Amino acid sequence: MGLRRTTRSLCVQWNWTPQCVASFTVPSGVHGDTGAFRICFREGIPTRAAYVVPSRNSAVESLAHRTPRGRRSRSRASHQRQLLLKIGGDVVIEVPTKLLVRPVARSGELAQAVLLRVSGDNALSSPRSLATLGWRGDNLAERLNGGSIPIGPINGLGLLNRSAGNRVPSRFWTLRRSRFCPICLQETLFWKAEWGLCFTVACPIHRVKLVDRCSCGKELRWTRQNLHSCTCGEDIRCLSTEPASKTAIYMSAEIQIAGEACWSDPSVSAADHLCDLLHRVWLLGAHVVGTGVKRKQLSDLHDCRRATEVVEAAGRVLGHWPEAFFELLDDLSAGIPPDKSNRVAAAFGPVYRDIYAKGTWRAFSMLRESFEQYVRLRWTGQVAKRNRRLGDEAATEHVWIPATRAAKELGWRAPRLRRAIAAGILRGHVRPLPSGRTMSVAHREDVDHVKKEQLQWIDLSTVCRFLRIGKRHAKGLMQSTRLRPVTGPSVDGSSVWRFRQIDVTELARTLKTEPAV
Repeated sequence: MGLRRTTRSLCVQWNWTPQCVASFTVPSGVHGDTGAFRICFREGIPTRAAYVVPSRNSAVESLAHRTPRGRRSRSRASHQRQLLLKIGGDVVIEVPTKLLVRPVARSGELAQAVLLRVSGDNALSSPRSLATLGWRGDNLAERLNGGSIPIGPINGLGLLNRSAGNRVPSRFWTLRRSRFCPICLQETLFWKAEWGLCFTVACPIHRVKLVDRCSCGKELRWTRQNLHSCTCGEDIRCLSTEPASKTAIYMSAEIQIAGEACWSDPSVSAADHLCDLLHRVWLLGAHVVGTGVKRKQLSDLHDCRRATEVVEAAGRVLGHWPEAFFELLDDLSAGIPPDKSNRVAAAFGPVYRDIYAKGTWRAFSMLRESFEQYVRLRWTGQVAKRNRRLGDEAATEHVWIPATRAAKELGWRAPRLRRAIAAGILRGHVRPLPSGRTMSVAHREDVDHVKKEQLQWIDLSTVCRFLRIGKRHAKGLMQSTRLRPVTGPSVDGSSVWRFRQIDVTELARTLKTEPAV
C-alpha cells in the first residue's frame, strides 16, 4: 500500500483478491477523502476511518483487532490502529481513534442516552462502536469527562451492557425503546432518567404523552446514530405531541417526584419509595388490564401505548382507594364457580398470591392491609385460622363465620341454623361443594344479636307461670297467633318452645284488660 498526501485528499493504492487477508494502518494527522477510503475528521483531527471493500461474495467471515502476525494487540494507541480482515463481501470497516468529544453527564441523565450522545457527538455509527475503544458499562463514569453518574441499566449494546444494580430493578426500565417529551428535549437538551422508567408515560410539565416513535413510524431505539434524530434523519425534537389524560399525568408526576428523590438521595429509603410505587402500579395494572393475569406475565411495557393503558388502570384504582380496590376484588371473585369460591386462594387467584409473594412485604403492605380489610368485611367465604398469610384479625374478626361455629355459639344444631338462614332470621349463604355437601356461613352481627336475644327467651313452662294459665290455654293462644314462639317444633324444628319475654309481658297486659270468661 502506498500513500500520497495532497492538500485535500489521500490516495490509497490497495492490491487485493477475493478471500484474501489484508491489514492496513490509519496514520495520525491524515486528512482527506478519495475513492472508497474515507477518513472523517473534526477540527483537523481524525475521528473515524472507513474502507469499502468490493467483492462478489456476500459474507464477512471475521473481523478483529490484531497485529500483522495474528496475535491480539495489547496496544491501545489512539493515533494508530490495525484491522485484520477476511474479506467476503462489500463491507464498511470503521477504525475509530481517540474520542474528541467526551460530554459531561448531567444530573439525572439516563445512561443509555449518555452513550448515544457520546456516539453522536463523535460521528460514530452506533453506541456499540464505543466498545472498541475500551468503554464498558462498569467504567462509564471513568470514561466520561466528569459530571454526574449516569442513571439506569444499559442493554442491547454488547460489552457496554450493565445491570440496574440494587436501586431500581431492570424490569422497570424501557431497555428496547426510548421515549421522551419533545418539548422538554428542546428546552433541556438532555434525556431525563425518569423517561427511561416503563411507567412514566406522560410529561407532567407540558401535560402531553411521551413519544416513542418517529413520524415515519419507526421505533426510536437506543442503537440509532444520533440522540436527537431518527434513523430516517428527522429531528425528533420537532415531533408533534398529544395531550395526556389526567390519570396518566398524575401517576407520571408521582413517579417523577419519587425518581428525582432517588437520583439525588443515595439512601436506601429513597430508592425503596420509588420501587414500592412501581411495584404497586405493576401489580394493579396487570390485574385490571389482564383480568387475573400474573404481574410477571404482563408484557410489551416498552410500548408506550401499552404502558399507558396499564398506568391509567392502576391510577384509577389508586385514585379511589380502597373502594376501587374492593370493586376489583369483587370482579375477580365474581367469575369463580360457587363450588370453588370458599377458599381465599381459589377466589382471588393470582392477585392473592402476588400480594403475599416473597420479597414484596414492604412494597405491598398497603395492599395487604386493604385486602385483609376486604376479607373481614365483604368476603362471604371462610377464613381458616391455619392460614399463615392472612393476619390473625382476618380470621377472628371475619364478619362471615362458618355455620358450625355459629351453631355452637348459639347452642343450635346445624340443620336448625340452615333453616334459620333460609327463613331470613339470620343473614347467610349456602354454597355447594365439589363433594356434594354444602358450606354455610352466617353473619356475625346476626349471630351476636340472636345470642343477646336468647338471654331474654323463656320456655313454655315459664310463660304459663308468668301468665297464670295452663299449657292447654297457652297452646290455644299460640294457635290464635296471640302468643308467637321464636323457636319450637313448628318454627325451626326445635324440640323446646321458646318465647321472647317482652312479647309475653305485652300479652299479659292485654289479658288483664279483657273481661274474665
